[in-house]
Amino acid sequence: MPVTDPQVVGARRSPRGRLAVDITIAILLTPLVLYFAARHFHKTNGVVDVADDEVAVVVDALSGERSISTVPGYRLFMPWKQDVYKLDKSPDELVFEGVKYVSPNVVPFIELRGKDGSRFNFDRFSLQYALIASAADRVLEDSGPEDGFKQNLVRVYARAYLRDQINRLDPDEILRPDVVRAAMTSVMERLNTALNPHGIEVLEVATPKPTFDKGFEDLLNRRKHGDLEVARLQTHLTLLPTERDRRLKAIREDKARELSTLRLNLSKNEAAADREFMRLTTEADIYYANRVRSGEAALVELNARASGLRARYAGLMEDRQREIENLEKYGEFAVRAALVRGLADVRFEMLPYSRDPVPKRVEHEDLPVQRESHAQRN
Repeated sequence: MPVTDPQVVGARRSPRGRLAVDITIAILLTPLVLYFAARHFHKTNGVVDVADDEVAVVVDALSGERSISTVPGYRLFMPWKQDVYKLDKSPDELVFEGVKYVSPNVVPFIELRGKDGSRFNFDRFSLQYALIASAADRVLEDSGPEDGFKQNLVRVYARAYLRDQINRLDPDEILRPDVVRAAMTSVMERLNTALNPHGIEVLEVATPKPTFDKGFEDLLNRRKHGDLEVARLQTHLTLLPTERDRRLKAIREDKARELSTLRLNLSKNEAAADREFMRLTTEADIYYANRVRSGEAALVELNARASGLRARYAGLMEDRQREIENLEKYGEFAVRAALVRGLADVRFEMLPYSRDPVPKRVEHEDLPVQRESHAQRN
């Protein structure tokens, strides 16, 4: 009858077989024991999650060999033997602005000097940079893990190269956007030359706007306006000969038209003046003839009146002469005769004198008509 008890069967086995089984079990359990021990001491489970904007650098602790993983997702590694470092590969903006450090990408503004020693600053200057994924191991070696590459390298080179490039420019060149844009292109090329060996690439450098002191900025503005005015005047000076010829031509044409119009008006005015002269001459002749005839008629009339007056006053003169002669010859009788002639025109009214029934005297009173006639005779 065969023996089926396991204990009896195990007792009958050889010690060599049991040793082989134990070694096999130990070999199978050793990786698991090492894994859990490394996980316990290194605080990791041997799996790392690589995001889309990250790159992983796997460093072998024994050989020092580095491998780069740019594929997003989960990546397995051996704790204690391997270390995995994740670096940000998304573009970052380094800004020089304000007076405070705001880690990692905001630093104080840059104060610069021009070629002539004038001081100015960029209130805000920025540049875009990013990690080169294929050179992430160099970034890790030069700058350390995580954001170490954002702390010093880019800002130091950017500040140095920007100052060096701007120091070659004059203030009026700094105000020209094309010159500043060319300078920023040169700064970006120099930055890439310096940073590419460290695994960093500058993607873009913004064109900043300089800010000067108030007095110097006013001086630059006046100079800019002066240069614009000089350019305008120079352009105007080059156009002056053409403008002069154009104006002379226009003036000559205007004066020619004006002269033609004046000549036409002159001929019309001369004809009108001739007609007016003929009219006035005719009227003057008629008026002269009328006045001559009127003067002749008046002369005849006045001569006739003068003859009549001459005869009249000659008779009066003879009468007065005779009166004078009679007065000289007869004296008192002439005066009495004249008095009698004067009394002939006197009117007498005889009224009864009621107060004196037997009048002894006569009262005489001149009437107004008698006084007037007497005055006319005198």
